[in-house]
Amino acid sequence: AAAAFDDDEEGEEGEGEEGEGGDGEGEDGPIEELLGAAEDGDGASVARLLAAGVDPNGTDESGATALMAAAQGGNLAIGEELLAAGADPHADDEGGATALMFASLGGHLPVVRWLLDNGADPTAATVDGNTALVFAAMHGHLAVVGELLESGADPNAASEEGRTALMAAAERPDNLGVVEALLAEGADPDSASEEGITALMSAAEAGLLPVVEALLSAGADPRAKDEDGDTALDWTKDRAVAKRLERAMGGGKPARRAAEKGGAPPKGLSPTRVAELGADPRAAQPGNAAALDRAAALRI
Repeated sequence: AAAAFDDDEEGEEGEGEEGEGGDGEGEDGPIEELLGAAEDGDGASVARLLAAGVDPNGTDESGATALMAAAQGGNLAIGEELLAAGADPHADDEGGATALMFASLGGHLPVVRWLLDNGADPTAATVDGNTALVFAAMHGHLAVVGELLESGADPNAASEEGRTALMAAAERPDNLGVVEALLAEGADPDSASEEGITALMSAAEAGLLPVVEALLSAGADPRAKDEDGDTALDWTKDRAVAKRLERAMGGGKPARRAAEKGGAPPKGLSPTRVAELGADPRAAQPGNAAALDRAAALRI
């Protein structure tokens, strides 16, 4: 199992193709074989390797264990076998990732419940400050999000870059349920990253009107500004979202104000929408910052 969670690929992991095991055996060593069997759900091979004395807490070069691999694969029976053999459910890899995080990322609810029942910490964080809740939220695993919240996960825990589970959820299509669940458990709709980016800005940029509505209903401030002075209205290119934000801000005043001053139009609006609001669609955009990297903070 690898030590990196990718934004677009749910923790696809190598099985020691390039690395060496924690016991120095190399790519064909027993530790790598155990990890591969655990992830693949190969119970017979897991039993054989454990019977041969392979350490259930042995690690590959990234610090990953067989229990992490089983959790990633959603293989509960193998997880139980490893635990019975002495596997540590609290172990973490070099990036701070735990078996619970791997299971949460994959949306494996039975494994998540089992790990929590066996003492896994729902508040544990990676070296970058990301929790199992963030990984479940970013991929829309609503049932896992609910289980983690019920078990004490903090909906407002933030990474080193200030990213929360709500921010991760708000920028993804078909993730309204997760956003609503987090808000219902006290997630702060106005939390901002160190760049000043809020969940509302991310939802606006993605054109997710239902999420924008949910955030506004929860009290998100449509006038909040990022480090460049831009609001959620500046972030969006979606006409329906722009109209909703204009209403929330009092009738589209930011766009009209830009036109009155001869300044730049909102950075996210289409030229047609800009013209409708009276701003100059040809105006320059000095200091227009790049959009938030979708999950740069979520690599561990």
